[in-house]
Amino acid sequence: MNDEITDVKNPKSRRDLPINDILSSSLERITARLTEPDDFLFTNDDGDPLDTRYIGKQVWHLTLKCAGLKTRRPYETRHTAAVLHLAAHENPLYVSQLLGHSNTCLLFEIYAPYCIQRCTQ
Repeated sequence: MNDEITDVKNPKSRRDLPINDILSSSLERITARLTEPDDFLFTNDDGDPLDTRYIGKQVWHLTLKCAGLKTRRPYETRHTAAVLHLAAHENPLYVSQLLGHSNTCLLFEIYAPYCIQRCTQ
């Protein structure tokens, strides 16, 4: 598994995510510079694919430390995003689809208590 290029864990994990116009145009400029269809969009200085463990340890955790924030795994940001979307009264079906859930049941089981707690504070 280490240093292997793998696909998503299951077909439902592959999904389209909305992005804003600024990010879209930035990605278009970057992809226009790629020479081969299989080139990676995000690479290290040697042009190799990014190592997610390196990003986590050397970029993510260092950034949190510099910002004076507690250490947390990058994966946990999905929980923050879910709660913020629900607190902003986003459609639960939309939030569930963003997270890759097959239906809204899991969304409500996991995140509803946090949303209720956040909304009542």
